[in-house]
Amino acid sequence: MRYNEDLPNLEELHFILWYKLYLQHRTGREFVTTSEAYELVANHFGLSEEQKNHLTEKGYNDWQARVRSSYDHLKGKGIIQSDPNRKGYWKLTDKGIETFEEWFPPVIPSGKQIINNE
Repeated sequence: MRYNEDLPNLEELHFILWYKLYLQHRTGREFVTTSEAYELVANHFGLSEEQKNHLTEKGYNDWQARVRSSYDHLKGKGIIQSDPNRKGYWKLTDKGIETFEEWFPPVIPSGKQIINNE
């Protein structure tokens, strides 16, 4: 599948999807729907409606396919999982939460919170 060059690259997308799911976790939301994930990440990158709705030559939504590819990558790394009882619901695994907080601590030693719940 050939991606639209105007969209963020997959490495950026992997991190921002992980980050946005982490922020949802911090607000107490266990799961995010795929539709919500598409919008959360698209809003982060400031994508236009045209970019979000661009179709590939085979008729697939390019943006959604890219986000799903990122999900598959992060799932393969043990960072994200699906709700086994509901299709289209994603959440971070314990490993995903712990690794994110290890790499990006939400609180610095002085106790000041540095990650806000956007």
